[in-house]
Amino acid sequence: MVKYKALLIPHDPDEPVKYVEIDRDDFREIVALVCADPKEGTFSSSGFPEFHCAFYYDDEYLYTQPENVNIRAMIVWAALAGVHTSNFRQNLCGNHLLVGPADAEGYTLDVPTAIAEKILKAFEPEEGE
Repeated sequence: MVKYKALLIPHDPDEPVKYVEIDRDDFREIVALVCADPKEGTFSSSGFPEFHCAFYYDDEYLYTQPENVNIRAMIVWAALAGVHTSNFRQNLCGNHLLVGPADAEGYTLDVPTAIAEKILKAFEPEEGE
């Protein structure tokens, strides 16, 4: 079983942003982490090739649970896309998973360490929280 490292960005601001390991051959692990229906959900992806990473997310959250806005994912997405969050036409909702690029065979690789570490540092809780 081959795994890759991803960065989970939960919609709940009380939950920490953290590394998770995903079995590259089991998409159900992704579904369980990001989908509104963790048993039968589907997920979408959006890539940022210049940064060698992509987001996995469930865009159905916008329609089924719009109260679960993920402001941290919006900030990261905006930074990777080179835009401001005020340019978004809609909120990003639900958990988001930041992964690395695909290899030549189409398998997902680890999220780039430099990007993941910057994100973890930006969202680490302040002392006393």
